Amino acid sequence: MPVDQTKIILFETDVRTLKEMQNRLISYCAVHGFFEPDQVLEAVKADHNAKMVVVSTARGSDSLGLLESIRRLNSVPLRILLTGYEDLSLVVKGLHSGAVQRVMSKPLQDSELISLIRSLAQTALSGSHSNTSPR
Repeated sequence: MPVDQTKIILFETDVRTLKEMQNRLISYCAVHGFFEPDQVLEAVKADHNAKMVVVSTARGSDSLGLLESIRRLNSVPLRILLTGYEDLSLVVKGLHSGAVQRVMSKPLQDSELISLIRSLAQTALSGSHSNTSPR
């Protein structure tokens, strides 16, 4: 049984990486992994009242486009992009547009991601979380 009631939706286009991330995080919270953007959007729409976090680890515009679509739905308050430094221009664009709320660079420790998710979820539940990017 997961310790935290937060539901994490992972988006990763590489199936092997997706399974590895799911296996690493499953002991912390409920994790649902998808490798197609449409699958993620359907999962978000189907469970729009859940306390969810979408974590995108996919490279390039797939991640940003997905996170922007989710932002427009206004149903998922927490959107995190895990990225490498080669994606810096994408990160800047995502932060400025509001599609990305937090950025974490790879590689990272599971505990770092879980700590951020818990902090963001607590902020969202307290009602002080806005749906914009940090300045």
